[in-house]
Amino acid sequence: FFKATGKSMEPTIFPGEILVVDRSINSFDHRVCVVSYNGELLCKRVIIFSRHLILRSDNSTFKEIRVFDEQSALVWGVVIARCGDVR
Repeated sequence: FFKATGKSMEPTIFPGEILVVDRSINSFDHRVCVVSYNGELLCKRVIIFSRHLILRSDNSTFKEIRVFDEQSALVWGVVIARCGDVR
């Protein structure tokens, strides 16, 4: 479980929601995932290309992150459910 923060995944995921993350799913292309990127946990949509990944926000005001170094990003799991704002 992870608690969402920030507005980068709106309108799909909102700050304060609790995300249920399945770490056993290996297929994550174009899915919303929790990713460890440069030591920080992010919730982003993962898009796979042959030589790099894109970590994309659903909120178009945020820039996508292009990952060329496999060592700097690790997909922890796929978001399979979310619960409303928990305070």
